[in-house]
Amino acid sequence: MANDAPFVLLAGPCSLESRAHTMEMSAALVEITSSLGIGLIYKTSFDKANRT
Repeated sequence: MANDAPFVLLAGPCSLESRAHTMEMSAALVEITSSLGIGLIYKTSFDKANRT
């Protein structure tokens, strides 16, 4: 990472709810980041066992 590196958004839901939700969320994030010209790293967890 550096100040001259392009901005990349790291985003996604905390945990998977369903395949349909995952596909809908990722498609929306791709549409938004594409329109803004920024990169996207989609991140979510399959099993969120460390709830506080």
